Order: sequence, then C-alpha cells, then structure tokens
Amino acid sequence: MRPDDAAAPPDSPRRYAVILNTRWHQAALIASFFLVPGGIMGGVTLALSVLRWEGAAAVVALALLGAVLGALPVLLARRLMPPRRTVAVFSDRVEFSGMDALPFTALSGYGTDDYIKLHRHCGATLLVSHQMRHIADYAPLRQALISALENWHVTHPRSATRLRRHHFYGSTRARAVGAFLVAASVMLGVALLVVPGAPVSGAFIVLSGLLFGVRLLMSKPRLDP
Repeated sequence: MRPDDAAAPPDSPRRYAVILNTRWHQAALIASFFLVPGGIMGGVTLALSVLRWEGAAAVVALALLGAVLGALPVLLARRLMPPRRTVAVFSDRVEFSGMDALPFTALSGYGTDDYIKLHRHCGATLLVSHQMRHIADYAPLRQALISALENWHVTHPRSATRLRRHHFYGSTRARAVGAFLVAASVMLGVALLVVPGAPVSGAFIVLSGLLFGVRLLMSKPRLDP
C-alpha cells in the first residue's frame, strides 16, 4: 500500500486490548528462563552436597526457593510495569492506558514482524502484542498503526524524524541472539548432565532454547507490507 492511499485514523479511534512490554521485560524473561532451572539445581546441590540434608521436604523447599529467586526478574518487571493495557492510534501519536501519549516524533523506528516494536529516541523499545482473549484486535491495530505512520510521513515531509521500519528476522541482531541462546542452552545442558539430581524439566528448557536459537540463526527477513 502506498502512503498516499493509506486511510488516516479517526479523531476518536478505537481502543485495542494489548500486552505492552519493553526490552527490559524481554531481558527479564530470558534471564528467568535460565535462572529458574539454575536456581532449582543450585538449591538441590546446596541441600545434598553442601548442607548434606537427606530429608526430601528440605531439598524440595530449597529447590522451590531457587526457582522463586530465578523468577524474580520477571516478577519485578511485571510489577513495576503491568503489561495489560489498551491503546489507541491517532494521526500523530499512540496512547497507551496508564502512560503519557507517545508522539511519532519521539520514535526512531518501528517493526511489525511478530509483534509491534516501537523504537524510541529516549527510553526502552516498546513491544506490543495481543491479549489472548482479544487476539482479533491485533491485525486491525497493526494496520491502523502502519497507516498512521505512512500518512504522518506524507503530511510531515520535512520533519527531522524519519521513521525506519525495522525487520528483526534475518538481521545481525537476530543471529546474535540465536547464537547466544544456542550457547547458553548447550552450557545448561552440560550442567544438567554434571549436577546430580537435576530436574527432568531442564531438558525441555534446553531443547526449547536450542530450537529457538537455531530458528533465529537461520531466519530470513520478513518483507510483508
């Protein structure tokens, strides 16, 4: 679709139910992905090898404590910035519930590969995805945002801010993240083999990390309109 064919959003636009995260939420999720099994293995090792506790209840308690500590990054991120919000798209800005309006002049770029990414000049990148009960909201929200950004470029041709549309898949950053996930999964797998009493669930985490890492390493740009 050409910019001059895009329909401008109305003055009182529809509000969409979304999940709003930031890069900090994403980093916290990846950290907890590895810290939770690491915490469980650490708790089991502490109980059996260091404290030499033989009671099953004490071992399970320390394992659960390790899991909770590993989940702290995600729990704190969700507490400090609740993800469930609504958003409305205007001709020159987007407005998320519970936040100040985000003008297009505050953006340096955007992406729409799997979910909407709004790169800001100041502040962490915003990651917008659908709520499970409102999955039908995502497609019209995505199109409304693209149309608004295209029209904004047409109506502000001399603006100092030129928004670049980014594609994550197939990029150097995607391959770097994929390489990190593969390396971290391999190291975690080695730890599972070495540490006695390692949880079986750790194998699922290792396999998931490997598969997603390989997917990113082999990904290609998604050049959908």
